[in-house]
Amino acid sequence: MTLVVAVIDQVTGAVSVGADSKVTWALDESRTRRVYTEPALKIVCLGDDLVVGYAGDGPDVLASAVASLRGRGIDEVLEGLTLIKGASFVVAHREPARIWSVSAEQGVEERTVIGRAWAGDRSVFARFQARFDDFRDDSALFRLQSTMQQIIHLVRPESVGGYTILVSGNATEPFRYAPLRSELWPESVAATVTGLTGNPDRTVNFTGRSAFTEGPLVLHVIPGNAPTPGALGVYIENAGLGYLYPERKPAQRVQVRADALEEFVRLAEIEHGQSLLPG
Repeated sequence: MTLVVAVIDQVTGAVSVGADSKVTWALDESRTRRVYTEPALKIVCLGDDLVVGYAGDGPDVLASAVASLRGRGIDEVLEGLTLIKGASFVVAHREPARIWSVSAEQGVEERTVIGRAWAGDRSVFARFQARFDDFRDDSALFRLQSTMQQIIHLVRPESVGGYTILVSGNATEPFRYAPLRSELWPESVAATVTGLTGNPDRTVNFTGRSAFTEGPLVLHVIPGNAPTPGALGVYIENAGLGYLYPERKPAQRVQVRADALEEFVRLAEIEHGQSLLPG
């Protein structure tokens, strides 16, 4: 399952979308636990003004289907999403600020007046609602970020996990991924990497419980930068390991080995042609 939420700031009109990155494999519990080493990008920036988040089986297929709608108008995107069965979507438009929930079964439901749209696990969204509404004096983006991080990293319901991914934009600023740095201490994580290994396939070891005792697991989310603002990188500081989602092909996750965040950003550009914001 998944949690994707879009919110509109009722004061500023800014639109923000948040999601987790966990992939649940129904017949492979071990693979399901790889929340940091097999993450999926569930929010796709289709341009400066349009973002789509998805929930459903087959994240690679869904990400590719969403990306294929790049360059189309909002009406075409909404119609196209209703043709994809077995999935649900959150669509956000920047200016004017509008949001929708979309599925083949339920059709298109505009949620702009309500100011909130979601897709994924209903019970987890109920948890989201309860915490999000506790901080009404803060901006919608701050409330979205803090609530998503609290659910993904601390509450840890079975259906969500991994990285917290955020996108935001307003009347004068285009949709962009938000930079995030999360420190997860052993008691706050259900699964993690143990560090660099000498495995023949260059993978990292993976355990069901964290064994870190000297420091936290440090996760970075790195937004794309011109000329590829729709790219995204995630990096595990402790493991020297990161993943890159190319702007035009968000389903094609690329593994990048780097000893430091700055090196990860450099390799993303020179080896894969994707520009990321400096660390």
